[in-house]
Amino acid sequence: MLSFKKINKSYINNNIKNLVLDNAEIEISKSEINLITGNSGVGKSTLLNIIGCLLKPDSGKLITNKHNFDLTINNLSNYRIKTFSYLFQDFNLLPEFDVYQNLLLPSYINNLDLNETKRNIEEYMSYVDIKHLKHSYPESLSHGEKQRVAMLRCLLGGKKIILADEPTGNLDEINTKLLLELILNINRKLEYTFVITSHDMSFKKIANNIFEINNKKIIKK
Repeated sequence: MLSFKKINKSYINNNIKNLVLDNAEIEISKSEINLITGNSGVGKSTLLNIIGCLLKPDSGKLITNKHNFDLTINNLSNYRIKTFSYLFQDFNLLPEFDVYQNLLLPSYINNLDLNETKRNIEEYMSYVDIKHLKHSYPESLSHGEKQRVAMLRCLLGGKKIILADEPTGNLDEINTKLLLELILNINRKLEYTFVITSHDMSFKKIANNIFEINNKKIIKK
């Protein structure tokens, strides 16, 4: 369980303070699919970046089984690197590398065992149905194929919590359905935790927990 308490976040625009989150609180259940919804501009991505320790709030705490962090003063880079993988709608694949090389990157970045990563790549490629794309370059892939590669890259990073910001934003209806099925399978069979921000109501069908940002608060539905 990741428990975020009394999260406040505001932005200054033209000398005007815009409060986005006001003493908001959320508990992320491990090994479950957690969905964050809300209208455009209410702060879904802001909240996800705070959860993933990419963005500091004005105030707030993170409480886990082993840690109690003040999110405004603690340096959480080590915790972030060890805890979270990120799945974004723009895929973030490096165009100069083929699929296999892109999938090897987490091993180098996180100092993982390279041979084990190579074995996992072979296993998981079949799992997400991209084995035939092993030596293809990102420019030749469809949006759906790129998202499956990006998902596989998350699995190879050795972290059990995947944060996904509008992961179906660039996908058509067919590829959206395939991604939802993939997320559900990864959650059930591999026990990965997902925290997903989306206005796509399809995610409600697979989510264990649904949170809505409304009037700067987080409401569990």
